[in-house]
Amino acid sequence: MLDISFLVLISIPIYLTVLLVGIKKKYSLQKQLLIFGFFAYLVAVVAVTLFPFPVQRNLIEHRREINYISNNFIPFKTILETINQGYGIRRALGGNLVLLMPLSIFLPLLSNKYMNISKITLIALTTSIGIELAQFTFSLFLGFNYRMTNIDDVILNTIGALISFIIFMPIAKYLKKTVQLSI
Repeated sequence: MLDISFLVLISIPIYLTVLLVGIKKKYSLQKQLLIFGFFAYLVAVVAVTLFPFPVQRNLIEHRREINYISNNFIPFKTILETINQGYGIRRALGGNLVLLMPLSIFLPLLSNKYMNISKITLIALTTSIGIELAQFTFSLFLGFNYRMTNIDDVILNTIGALISFIIFMPIAKYLKKTVQLSI
């Protein structure tokens, strides 16, 4: 299995490149820290949504034989099932609501062009669809569903990003005016 340590290993040179670009462009310490936080968040999203990734032939064959994960392309199906069953609500629904919340906080702080609910909605929706497409594509490549592709994840991820944007936006505007964030 490729695990999170593999992801961290390949992320280090990428971040060092980003850091060098920031130094060359003379970004403030605040902006550098914000970029680092955003990068760490993106690595965490990839880790949570795509890893561990099976690579051993015997493990892949075994998982193909017992493939028990099915995809969901019917909106609200798994949301309603989770609510009706009553268990795992916080983890299943809450995790998907929370996943893209930081995205709608980081982007407006990094650039004023993202202080717009339409742009945040489009970015959150596109990001969530990208995650689900990656999971679906990797599952096709492997020959079994190693991760569930679920339209409800897209819905919850996008709603979560919008909730955090609506809550955080007044705070971001206040901070940019009063604290004089030099981002």
